[in-house]
Amino acid sequence: MKNPWKKINLPQRDLNIRLVESNHPLDLYWGVNSSENYLFIIDADSLPQAKSLPNLEGMDAIITTQNGRELLILQLKDNTNWEIFHALCLDLITATKEIKNSKSGGPVILRRLERWQDFLKNKKSVLLSRQAMKGLIGEILFLKKIATELNWQTAIEAWKGPEGSPQDFAVNQYAIEIKCQSGTSRPRVKINSIDQLDPQSPKGFLGVYTLINTDEKSAFTINSLVESIRESIVTESPSTRERFEDLLLNAGYVHNERYDEFSFEETEFISYAIKDGFPRLIAAEIPQGILTATYEIHLDSCSNFIEPINF
Repeated sequence: MKNPWKKINLPQRDLNIRLVESNHPLDLYWGVNSSENYLFIIDADSLPQAKSLPNLEGMDAIITTQNGRELLILQLKDNTNWEIFHALCLDLITATKEIKNSKSGGPVILRRLERWQDFLKNKKSVLLSRQAMKGLIGEILFLKKIATELNWQTAIEAWKGPEGSPQDFAVNQYAIEIKCQSGTSRPRVKINSIDQLDPQSPKGFLGVYTLINTDEKSAFTINSLVESIRESIVTESPSTRERFEDLLLNAGYVHNERYDEFSFEETEFISYAIKDGFPRLIAAEIPQGILTATYEIHLDSCSNFIEPINF
């Protein structure tokens, strides 16, 4: 996705604007003012009150009146940070796309801005590390797998990893931890905590995706994966769509063109039943005084535990 503000001429005074989408239920505009600041402008019949608007790091949120209409103007303070501002704007566009009328946009806008306030306050980097990106890709691939076998609402409700749960998914009394490995690496995965392979659910699984780097047409990026889900859930309930966006933010993901430099193809998915004899650490068997531990599992030693996950 390209910088939409680059298509707007710099005004000598006031601001220049360009409509985002002609068929959107709200009037949304990209804008640039005479000080060269990037703007996002929302014209709706019911906007949040100015005093309720959250403080957004690196941005200003202003309610103003023009020609008898109230406008919400988001202004980026430093244009070098346009990508994260663009991601916030795209989130607002997506979140309000299916509202019934412009009067119902205010609460949705406020909720999304509050979520972005939390994200911007706590973010450490604009980009996920390569390892974190691949880990999130694995979770998104499994999210699609659940949705294919069950439905999107169930899949998104089952996704627990971004909120810090010990396992990435909990569905139908199953706890599932998802890992990714490279097709060129030795078959091993890193376990980041004692709890990851010590599920409290009746049945636990370790699911492992094997990814290879490729430029083939069948390849995907994390951006294209996320966009494919957004397209798939466009008819789902607003709460389901918002929940998906919340989980992406919790996982540290916002759209960035630099992610398109890393394209992958899934070559294999293997699931292992976590049961007696599986090579793992169990909290009840850890010597007293040990609080945390990370370790690696050699997957070749787990072949006897291969078992499909039947939802």
